[in-house]
Amino acid sequence: MENFTETNLEARKIEFDNNCINHLTETRKWTMFLSIIGFSVTGILIIIVVIGFILLPFNSQNNVNPIMSLLPLALIMIVYFFPIYYMFKFSNYSKKAIINLDKVQLSTALKYQKLLYRFMGIFTIIMIS
Repeated sequence: MENFTETNLEARKIEFDNNCINHLTETRKWTMFLSIIGFSVTGILIIIVVIGFILLPFNSQNNVNPIMSLLPLALIMIVYFFPIYYMFKFSNYSKKAIINLDKVQLSTALKYQKLLYRFMGIFTIIMIS
């Protein structure tokens, strides 16, 4: 693999044509849709966990610790939030980059896309282990 130093990158430039911008626009729309759905699911999970904690004193029928039944749901909610947040930020910065033709916004968008895939990769390694 070629070593990309700053001097190597100064001589190399990538230009986006209309086809690339169209692909980025469509990707941005889908990531915005998925992040809105994800935030909605996360909000529902927050409501369920909060209601569960409120109702804890009233649920003393079983011998199972009720906090232990809500803990996995709270953990899933916390883990699920980060990829949703990264998708949302990617979508927002991509939109700004496309509208303004701004390299800085595009770089920031790609940073959030990298964070999303890094998170998914680390999470997959943890789940396989």
